[in-house]
Amino acid sequence: MDDVTAKPVEVLALAEGIVLSTFSDWKKEDPSREIRGGNYVWICHPALKALSYYAHLEKIYVRTGDRVQGGETIATLGRSGKSAWLPRSPTHLHLMILSFEDMRPLDPFPLLRSSSHN
Repeated sequence: MDDVTAKPVEVLALAEGIVLSTFSDWKKEDPSREIRGGNYVWICHPALKALSYYAHLEKIYVRTGDRVQGGETIATLGRSGKSAWLPRSPTHLHLMILSFEDMRPLDPFPLLRSSSHN
């Protein structure tokens, strides 16, 4: 839920890809899950030669093996994960994009900017 409007916030796939992994069973009472980003989705984007990771999700709408399109709703934003459920943390999305070549982080802004013109 958005902290201001209290409405669900959709999380969209960055680009076309294949869902590699999801986790949707995070519970704040389970200490073994505290190191994760809570509920998450990993997507492989062959055309971008990149992987994307979305964390702190509430509800996940995709499953491992699903093909997704850029802009498709894959989840809703949540407060799952070690820090995200704490009162001091506003609702937020952890988005990470990694290069296939060396697993180095990529800047998402050029990708987001180019997809907003389509």
